[in-house]
Amino acid sequence: MLWKLGEIKASVPRITELTAMIGKELHDSLQQQADAHSDEQLKPQYTEHPKVVSVAVDGGRIMTRADAGRGVHEQAWKETKNACLLTMSSPVTDEDPHPQLPACFVNRDYVEKLVRDVHSATTKSALKGDETGPLSEEVGDQPAEPNCSTHGKRNAPHAQKGEDWRPRRLVRTCLSSMACSDDFGPVVAGEAQHRGFYQAERRAFLGDGQAWNWTLQERHFPDFIGITDFIHPLGYLYDAAKVLAPDNPWPVYLRASEACWQGRVDEVLKEWRAWQATGSESLDEVLPDHDSRAVLQTTITYL
Repeated sequence: MLWKLGEIKASVPRITELTAMIGKELHDSLQQQADAHSDEQLKPQYTEHPKVVSVAVDGGRIMTRADAGRGVHEQAWKETKNACLLTMSSPVTDEDPHPQLPACFVNRDYVEKLVRDVHSATTKSALKGDETGPLSEEVGDQPAEPNCSTHGKRNAPHAQKGEDWRPRRLVRTCLSSMACSDDFGPVVAGEAQHRGFYQAERRAFLGDGQAWNWTLQERHFPDFIGITDFIHPLGYLYDAAKVLAPDNPWPVYLRASEACWQGRVDEVLKEWRAWQATGSESLDEVLPDHDSRAVLQTTITYL
């Protein structure tokens, strides 16, 4: 690729050597930035602070191999820690600009494929803490996402007139590491301080249900508004709906997911806990994972 793009001739060992050298320089620079932030010595890069910022963190999967010379040795899936830091622009509104579910989440074909391909690979690990060991190779392909804008027929009357409800993305920086979350958090915080995120007027933190995401938020971004990545609870809601209404779960899913989208999670919990209480079994009973009652309890725990 170096030759095709820049007519630069370089051997594979030389490229490997340069990659390691540049990677170490980047790593050291980020660590110095993190240390300076921890010592309250790091100043933002620009004097004018952003107005709207978002920090999103998530775990990823990467195939690794042992450092044992040429060839592939001891290949295994491991978890990476990833962060996406965005400056954004959006109007301030007195009311929710999009109170109804986006069009993609009322598309039954899309939701069912999403639950199959994504949720099935994450259900077992979503309630666990920090994962640093090998992970399963079973990672579903993300389905193509239909239009999630306000222009769907169901959503148009509820959207702001004359403008798109979604914030506009401006500048993005990303971080990724094989480190544990305790070591990754200060690096993310250092990058956020470098970009002036702590001085922004509106601040958001996005994550899924993994415990380490919210530990990182509490330690480093406590005054950022916490927002759950909606795709993750959506999968749990659909699984629970199939337990509550096995013949036709779609209306139950729509009602519950719209309530959660609007922030009315307590209403869903109250209704489903009442359904649990109608059973004769003890709520302390240990249930197998495939038991329908266990599926519902897992969703309630997640919410």
